[in-house]
Amino acid sequence: MRTLIVLVAFWLLPISAAATDLVLGAEVAVEWDDNVLSRSDDQLEDFAMRYGPRVALEDFEGRLRWNVRYNPDYRDFFDLDELDGWDHNARLVVDYDISPRTTIHFVDQYLDVAQFSRLTGQDPTLDVPLVAVDRQGLKRNQADFRIDHYLGTRHLLGFGLSNTDSDFEGERADTNFWQARLDYTYIYTARTRIGWIASAQQQQIDRPEVDTVETNYYNLSLQWVHDFDPTLSFSVSAGPALIDREANEQDIVFRGAALYPLQRSLGSLGPVAVSTCPTLEDGTPVFAVECDVIPFTAFADPSFLNETTDVALVGGFPDESTTDVTYFASVSVVKEWTKDFSTSLNYRRSAVSTGGQGGQVSDVVLGVVKWRPIARFNVVFSASWENREQPTEGVTFVRSLTADTVQGIPDVGRQAGLRAVPVDRDIRNVRLTATFSAQYQLTEQIGIFGRAFWYQQKLEDTAVETRKTTRLRIIFGVNYFFEPIGLPI
Repeated sequence: MRTLIVLVAFWLLPISAAATDLVLGAEVAVEWDDNVLSRSDDQLEDFAMRYGPRVALEDFEGRLRWNVRYNPDYRDFFDLDELDGWDHNARLVVDYDISPRTTIHFVDQYLDVAQFSRLTGQDPTLDVPLVAVDRQGLKRNQADFRIDHYLGTRHLLGFGLSNTDSDFEGERADTNFWQARLDYTYIYTARTRIGWIASAQQQQIDRPEVDTVETNYYNLSLQWVHDFDPTLSFSVSAGPALIDREANEQDIVFRGAALYPLQRSLGSLGPVAVSTCPTLEDGTPVFAVECDVIPFTAFADPSFLNETTDVALVGGFPDESTTDVTYFASVSVVKEWTKDFSTSLNYRRSAVSTGGQGGQVSDVVLGVVKWRPIARFNVVFSASWENREQPTEGVTFVRSLTADTVQGIPDVGRQAGLRAVPVDRDIRNVRLTATFSAQYQLTEQIGIFGRAFWYQQKLEDTAVETRKTTRLRIIFGVNYFFEPIGLPI
């Protein structure tokens, strides 16, 4: 997608108005991070220097207005040298007035940034754990296309198509999210607009060694927008949403498993007696702590207990396909108190486009304050609360058994294969965030800035232990931009 951004930028050069500028600059900053690896335990903090060039091509005149920006950053950590490296951020924005009635808007953003992880191992010579950190990449492209057309003075029809594609290095799941949207707006009065929104979304989650999971969302909402006065606007939309999640099938093999699983009970170690084990609904016995133990001393030659085998999934996957009905909605209030101070409050309930779990719906409340206390000084503060929930049916794996007779002793439990058993699973992810940024222009070319990012995330999952993570990053820096260079067309 980086290639697409570059190609579109050079394609725009000869067809735009003769006002294309090249803007060059640089940025240097120091960053402090109190939880570099974003972990709930064993947190590591560090300082880092950030520096990189700033490059932009832009043309804001005429029917075709566009800009493309490339902002790479190199992070040089003081202590965690293994995490040093480049982060890349490229963004293209295009607005085109095809005619007085028809406009096109296109945005494409490409990120190639680091995701940090913690690696553990064992030193066989010292018998102590080894701890290391690793830099793994995330490549994400977000593209959004929209066309609006006035059918008349009061009727506006819009169509949008967007895609978010995330590619992770390592074991994390890759995701691909598509959305198509058709909306109609009727201009009822100069201050009031009503209409409807129809959308379809598809999310694909691709994990290593697991078939792709696909979830489809379908939504139809009614919308109302009202401007109470030139400084206060309110909008709301809501409607039912259908979530259709396909089954997840996997090929799973446990290699080198004990052919006769061992259990310890009341001081005795040995294979289990199959007739004492719990069974599945179809009567298949499974290995569990409830099984009685046959002491290995009961066998003349217990060496058979060292035999191993590869255990594969048998019986197939339970049907995980689900169809749920919920609602999608959005509410927005924007107030401009003065020309230098404005606030906004937004609520949105929609499909999750980047999560690693299919079928998730999120509720987000976001507040933003923008303030310019004096000329050349801009302050932005935002805070948000997000709740992601996914009541679903998960899968756990159990070892099925068959009864074998060994050295004349009957009812000895022998591996027969893995069985996938459905279990109820509720996933809830609550995230609080707060961001602050301030920029002061010392001159037309030189600016100083400060930024702070804080979040707290609590993941509750009935299948795993609850985890709570907090992280704070503070950045101070300076940027410099040369005078724009007019390019000859």
